[in-house]
Amino acid sequence: MLINDLRKLGLKKYEAETYVTLIKLGEATAREISEYSGVPRPKVYDVLKSLAEMGFVEVHPGNPTRFRAMDPQDVLGRLESEILETSKRVFKQLKVLSKEYGNLEQPVWIAKGDWAVTAKVKKLLENAKVEIYLEIIDLNFFEKIKGFLEECKRKKNVEVSGIYWNFKNFSPRFPRFLDIMTIDVDSIPESLRRDSYVCYRLNVGAKLKKKRTTYQPTVVIDVDEGYNIKVFREADKLTAVISSYPMTALWHKCAVKRIREELQSHTPFERASS
Repeated sequence: MLINDLRKLGLKKYEAETYVTLIKLGEATAREISEYSGVPRPKVYDVLKSLAEMGFVEVHPGNPTRFRAMDPQDVLGRLESEILETSKRVFKQLKVLSKEYGNLEQPVWIAKGDWAVTAKVKKLLENAKVEIYLEIIDLNFFEKIKGFLEECKRKKNVEVSGIYWNFKNFSPRFPRFLDIMTIDVDSIPESLRRDSYVCYRLNVGAKLKKKRTTYQPTVVIDVDEGYNIKVFREADKLTAVISSYPMTALWHKCAVKRIREELQSHTPFERASS
């Protein structure tokens, strides 16, 4: 773990192993470092030279030459400052490029991986000004963004509403700031099961399972009728398809509202809040 963390800070594998070895030994020759760390003898001199140039190691001339690790607090403190300054400089340059080429943004893009998807969705939620509509199929991802939804409501009074498809006979208690209607799938009237959108949601799981796919719908989000975000799990990793076509978000929001209105009069479907 320590070696991997040092590599994340910019050290190569042999450099990280050599520096950790010197921290343990205090002071040593190149031969002793090679024997203790496992770094090949022909490589250890170049590694020590590189570490000395970076300020991680100091050299004591002699016969044989001896090496000692610099104080980790001094080394890592300097490294932290350099990384922070570099990050700030790169960020400013990238922001300039973003403004210059902002008009080249594509209307549809895909984010993959839990961190990338969660970060992108949270960023879009932060930009909400009027309303956010949700169609929740799985609660796991919803839990990741619940705090951001509450922040949108509390800070900017953004309307947050939608539906939750209860396929598992488990009715969660959503926070009061969310106007979420829980739909008990087993209680949907036969007449509504023939509705095109309801029918699609009821059958999509079975169809995908039949095809032996790992695709698992999670949540669909509309932000200000400007963005439509479809989040799903694919081979245990999150994927998001984000569209900035206004009609995509508008169509989905209208579908969610229509389902809510049609089911509002049926007792099995109640607004869940806590």
